[in-house]
Amino acid sequence: MSNQEKPMSQRLTDVVVAADNLTQTVQDKIGNIDATVAAKSAEVDQKIASAETEFNNWKNSIVETINGLNVTKVGNEKHFSFERILSAGGYTREADGSDADYPYCANPQPPYYINMLEFKSGTNHLTYGDYGDYFKIEFMMCHRGMFATEGYTDHLIFTGTSYQDSVACQLEVKKIANDSSLSVFISEPNNLEKEIPLTNAMEGTILPVSYRSIGQGYNQGFARVSLKIDTRPHCGSTRAISVDTKYTSHLGQPAVNYITQEKPTWEQ
Repeated sequence: MSNQEKPMSQRLTDVVVAADNLTQTVQDKIGNIDATVAAKSAEVDQKIASAETEFNNWKNSIVETINGLNVTKVGNEKHFSFERILSAGGYTREADGSDADYPYCANPQPPYYINMLEFKSGTNHLTYGDYGDYFKIEFMMCHRGMFATEGYTDHLIFTGTSYQDSVACQLEVKKIANDSSLSVFISEPNNLEKEIPLTNAMEGTILPVSYRSIGQGYNQGFARVSLKIDTRPHCGSTRAISVDTKYTSHLGQPAVNYITQEKPTWEQ
């Protein structure tokens, strides 16, 4: 029977059936598209996750966070840096500060200790590094970025070695702001703690410094490259410090307390 010979009701039924079939075909196509998109999305997600894993593995091979600082590794050399503002205690015009030596200091601060690098020895590590291990540290301090202004600038460069039972360096004194703010600080097992004041007269000189002298044991705690800073001479003008450190010893690291107002000791 031709379509024309069919009753109207039959023709309408055929149209509905055809429409349903077309709708199902469209739904099937949509389902196929959705499945393809989902599969591709899963593939893309997997590739992204794999790429992130590869990136993190690569990053971890060159960047490690130690005591809150990122340490980058290039070959055998490791590097980290940090910056900080040190309080100078404020200024009082009335000269009624609590410290008779610095009456214009409104709130005199105790000294700061800057532990720029530390080496940890112990029962499993009987040296501070391997033969040939070295370190280089650059220290800068000034007020308001006035690095070219006399009386506001401190600039030091430490170049040294760290292996067997010794940590020692040659300290290049580039610039000193005044005679009473900055000192080398040394804590060792068998010697009294020591401070070496850095003065204007030392500018342009190279100073030998042993932060851990030989003959004090191969498993005697920490050896630290440290400075002591007294901000009272700068009352009213805060000090900004920056430290840039490179080293090779596998026993070197940023100090836990790299900026502190507690005196560091070799035991801890």
